[in-house]
Amino acid sequence: MKRILTGVVVVASIASSFAFSQSNTIPKNLSQYDFENYSVLLTCSDRAPNISNECQPKRLGTYKGKHGPEQVSFDRSHLIDANTFDFSATAIKQSNYMVNIAPQISYLNRDYAWKEIEERLDCYRTPEYISQDKSILVMAGVIWGNNESDDYFIDSHGVKTPDAFFKIVSFNGGPQGNKVYAWKIPNVSGSQSDNPDDFLVSVQSLVIDSGVFEIRDLVPVVDYTVSETSMPRPSVCDLS
Repeated sequence: MKRILTGVVVVASIASSFAFSQSNTIPKNLSQYDFENYSVLLTCSDRAPNISNECQPKRLGTYKGKHGPEQVSFDRSHLIDANTFDFSATAIKQSNYMVNIAPQISYLNRDYAWKEIEERLDCYRTPEYISQDKSILVMAGVIWGNNESDDYFIDSHGVKTPDAFFKIVSFNGGPQGNKVYAWKIPNVSGSQSDNPDDFLVSVQSLVIDSGVFEIRDLVPVVDYTVSETSMPRPSVCDLS
């Protein structure tokens, strides 16, 4: 029987004062696994302290080869990028666990809107936005969808290829006030836009598309409308 990873949502707080696992009730159909400063929610039945094999990809290796008519390659893409956790060697190491990784077309992972969103988030990791009473919550996940034509890694890794990746960013306090941004980026050729605004969606649409209806309860600030623009890149930004 093939082992297939069936669902994953990763939640990280950029503010050390905010502990997701202590501030929210995890839906009963999701299993939560806590690492340093981020949690993984999996749609698996296992609830042991350690993630069971059935809830993880069965292989750690890269997604090798060129695939499909357009001969595209795939990266092991982080749902929450490692640089978010550069305050801790342990957190960086744990961000590379395969439960925080899924197959994404290489050039979408390394460039364009997904990368731009990661860099903008990095810019906001300053005391102006993160302090005792301010925090930024990041939720990222995949929408598996029904496209079986690009499921190249079921035999090798036991994981489907997501039809899309999503990210939700919730500002709680700070100059942004209480504001939520959400993006859905299709994992297909043709998604090569540098502008995150092209992929803005509502939290509600992600709830429906992902099938994880409890996302509405997990996001501290719920906004069912589509933001007109993404959060801007600050004029001063240190990406080191």
